[in-house]
Amino acid sequence: MMSYVAAFTGNIITFIAATSQSWTSPVLVKLEDAHKTPFDSPLSSEEASWISALLPFGAIFGPFIYGFLAELIGRKLTLLTCAVPFLFSYLLLAFAKVPWIYYVARFIAGTSLGGVFTVIPIYVGEIAEDSNRAPESPQYYVNKHRYEQAKTTLQKIRRGGDQVVENELSDMQVKVGEERGSFLDMFKQRGSVRAFFMAITLITFQQFSGASLEPELCSIIIGCTQFTASFLSPLIIERLGRKPLLLISLVGVIVSQVPLGAYAYLKEHHRDVSGISFLPIICLVGYIIAYNTGIGPIPWAMLGELFPANIRSIASSTVTAFCWFLSFLITKYFKSISNSIGMSASFLIFAGCCVVAVPYCYYYVIETKAKSLKEIQEILNGQNWKS
Repeated sequence: MMSYVAAFTGNIITFIAATSQSWTSPVLVKLEDAHKTPFDSPLSSEEASWISALLPFGAIFGPFIYGFLAELIGRKLTLLTCAVPFLFSYLLLAFAKVPWIYYVARFIAGTSLGGVFTVIPIYVGEIAEDSNRAPESPQYYVNKHRYEQAKTTLQKIRRGGDQVVENELSDMQVKVGEERGSFLDMFKQRGSVRAFFMAITLITFQQFSGASLEPELCSIIIGCTQFTASFLSPLIIERLGRKPLLLISLVGVIVSQVPLGAYAYLKEHHRDVSGISFLPIICLVGYIIAYNTGIGPIPWAMLGELFPANIRSIASSTVTAFCWFLSFLITKYFKSISNSIGMSASFLIFAGCCVVAVPYCYYYVIETKAKSLKEIQEILNGQNWKS
């Protein structure tokens, strides 16, 4: 029970991170309105795109800052530290009268956003029971040779008695006996290379499923759906496993985006779509449910499970930075590209990426459900690869 409580309290910071991501959708509309903007003149399209894009741009740097802090001061203190830039960012936004202060505020918030998405998977992956996959992470204490504190933490979040705790603590000590890993160490072992490639590709498919776009249409309905759908994944992930849920989610995203692309195509060619005017909102709601129950959260959950202890922080930081780099590119340039090729083509490209992701996930992504971190490493290093 305590492992659930620890995971929940550690994830409270993600609510703050979520507000920073959803902030642009309602606020940019006002900033572009001459009667509502606090600026001397409404935002231009270019200025608006930078306000949106500087959040993921700042998040590119956050993983390396907070990944380092996670090893230096611990996972829990690092997550608490992430809240400070968010606070400073919102204070700047509250009193800003010129666009460049908004740029600074969004970049600052982005650094914390990248930190949250780096440290949370590590923390939850290290405290979760093998069957489930706020005290400090026991792995951090073992890394620092503070074994009594590691044992005390394990006793709080594990069931099964002292012997179970002793066995898990011994496994952690063996892993930490390895030399602290560097960036290049990710490419020295077969399992680490597989894990890195798997994490990078899952994140790429996640970003090119269309998730980085601003949900301006029917934002309240979509926001409520997104909030509700986010609870579905943890409820069903342990029943179905990561891999089946990924596949179901990807199929759901494809089924949602193809009709949306067709609708946009008809509208772009001035066809009468009044009889199916309900289709966009149905497709968007379906997309958000599909995304938030699989391809959205699962790559982040697996990020804390795939890598061995000696390279977990640097690997998570690198993958997370890559994710936010893709998010920055999509956020900054999507509108320009869609204006050139059409919104319908953009939706169909995102759907096509998900079509490619289905066989990739089926044949290459491993199932980590109910497996210990040790078992996952054995699979990645070539033993029982199809497990």
